[in-house]
Amino acid sequence: MSVLIEGISVVVRTETLKEKFPGGVVAYCLDCPNSTFCTDRRLTRVGFMAPNDVGFFVRSLQKRGLLWVDSEKRFRDVAVVDQLSGPTSTCDWLVYERQVDGPAYAWMTGAKPGEVAVPRDWCYEESLSKDFIYTPKAGADRWRAAEAHRDGCDLFIHPRTGQKTACARPFGPHVVGLPD
Repeated sequence: MSVLIEGISVVVRTETLKEKFPGGVVAYCLDCPNSTFCTDRRLTRVGFMAPNDVGFFVRSLQKRGLLWVDSEKRFRDVAVVDQLSGPTSTCDWLVYERQVDGPAYAWMTGAKPGEVAVPRDWCYEESLSKDFIYTPKAGADRWRAAEAHRDGCDLFIHPRTGQKTACARPFGPHVVGLPD
């Protein structure tokens, strides 16, 4: 089996959660800040739309004893995986694949990908996997905040087109990202 990779995903092995996270996989699932949790029983995944939210969440996992990267910047207990480019650092326990006309997914090294585990109520037709728009920071700076942060989203308006867009932000707009 494998897990969906959408937006920026935080992937953790279930064995690691059983060993290190207080309360194990169930407590981890309940502690996730949004409804994107899924598991294939070997890996767990939680997704985010903004790098700063990923950083905030990873730091919260580090405070609970999980290791992010080692001295050589290889992922240890927690991997960060981008929907478009895969793992953001070396990860020897994870395999990533991006489909042309379908979602990206990851599975445990040595296993077969099999069926893709997705969050409850996830639907490809309404997903980031189907309609994903990447806006680099330089491009995002041209958008202006419409109504700031409301209902777990940052709302923006494009200055020329007037197009409105929302970016899900479970921790709000002021959290700090991970160090480089």
